[in-house]
Amino acid sequence: MSPESRDSVWADRYEAQVDWETDARATATAILFWIPRDLRTLPGMTSNVKFGLDAGTGRTVLGCPPDCPGPERNRYLTYVPGVTASRSARPWPRTQPPPSPSSPPP
Repeated sequence: MSPESRDSVWADRYEAQVDWETDARATATAILFWIPRDLRTLPGMTSNVKFGLDAGTGRTVLGCPPDCPGPERNRYLTYVPGVTASRSARPWPRTQPPPSPSSPPP
């Protein structure tokens, strides 16, 4: 499940979107965070909060590409224990699930 809008259609109420995302993350077997940090165009502040809420569940997979505009801004996220950190420079293909903790990124 992806919280991104499809065709720029968003929930009528912001709370409905937040509730949907929270429920979806609570039932997911794996939660993928892809954070190509760019403070100008994609700061990821909401992702920081969501990652913090989910990091201790053992179900998070974190992707922080080292060639993003602000890789130093992801140091804390990649340090947090209990997280499967992937420093892949490209996103995983949409048609395949995220790699298992023992698998290298594609």
